[in-house]
Amino acid sequence: AVHLLWRLHHRMALISPKLGEMIAFRKVMDAIPSDSAVDEASIEAIVQSQGYKLKYIPDAIIKNKGPLNLKDFIKQRRRIQNGHLWLKKKQNYEVSSQDMGTLVKVVLKEIREYPSTAFKVVAVMALEAFCRLLGSFDFYVKKKNPFAWDIARSTKNLHH
Repeated sequence: AVHLLWRLHHRMALISPKLGEMIAFRKVMDAIPSDSAVDEASIEAIVQSQGYKLKYIPDAIIKNKGPLNLKDFIKQRRRIQNGHLWLKKKQNYEVSSQDMGTLVKVVLKEIREYPSTAFKVVAVMALEAFCRLLGSFDFYVKKKNPFAWDIARSTKNLHH
């Protein structure tokens, strides 16, 4: 699920550049908002608000460890959704992965290119929708901001 999501994020960044695991930028801020749970997205909002453009380098290779179990995957994706809603409210900025039109384009392209993975894509999208529902519940109903989040432990064990 994690690798598929990263591949979809890669496709999305080809359409609309977005910040992710590795970023470099000119110093245009003194600090990232201390109550942001999505630091890269907050930086993205600040950089764009300063009139700078984002550039995606598609051939850059970044090694990143994603969650190894469903519990950590849900925990991480739920927090990110909550953080994206916070970002929209506090910084008046919406990341490209929140745009349904872009998501549909990216998912359809993935299925056209890899038709044998269609079931997996649909299953992962259903899981992502569930995580977004949980994150939205946390934000709108529980009024929760996970800027100090519960760590998805399996993303930190580098020996697997």
